[in-house]
Amino acid sequence: MADDSELVAAVLDREPRVIKGATLDELIMLVKFFGLSGFGLGLVVGLVFVPSYAIIPAILLALVFLGLGVWLGSVTLITIKRDKPQGYVMQWIALKLSAKLPWYKPVFVYGAQRCSLNRKPVNVK
Repeated sequence: MADDSELVAAVLDREPRVIKGATLDELIMLVKFFGLSGFGLGLVVGLVFVPSYAIIPAILLALVFLGLGVWLGSVTLITIKRDKPQGYVMQWIALKLSAKLPWYKPVFVYGAQRCSLNRKPVNVK
């Protein structure tokens, strides 16, 4: 009977998929990244070509970047997350950011010396 409860706990512990293969945390990360990059690029393009209406291209490019970025990003996340533990992508991004930015400290990764990002999921029998 203990095996059944472990199986139920393993299934209930998973984050639900929101769009394609992305969970809510990953979706928020994709929206922030592609929305801000699209808005910034649109603002630069708008200031160069139509300085008086620079916000219009910024909003349009932000929407295009959001749509394409979230769709293609979530498809890419499916391939990255295959055979990886739960929360792999967000943990990997936090570790990479903390390595590049000395002032950034990952919030949810403690004791990174013992952390293994290449482990295989445990088979529940």
